[in-house]
Amino acid sequence: MDFKTIRIIIKFKYLLVQFIQLIIGTAIVAVATSLFLLPNQLSAGGFSGIATITYYLFNIPLRNYGINIKYSVIYNIII
Repeated sequence: MDFKTIRIIIKFKYLLVQFIQLIIGTAIVAVATSLFLLPNQLSAGGFSGIATITYYLFNIPLRNYGINIKYSVIYNIII
């Protein structure tokens, strides 16, 4: 194998590890929100906090992706 091939393999492994870490981190946040924040009626900061507050005010579930996309657009316009 030449140096270019080895470099491509190392870059691929690095990106794969980054992707796996991203998936695990997102899963941890989702579990924490579902099991800790929502039952205790707490809200986090940022977009998830807006979604949590909306959930309690209007009784719209957090898994409603169409609503979440609209809120993210509104959130980005405000900031």
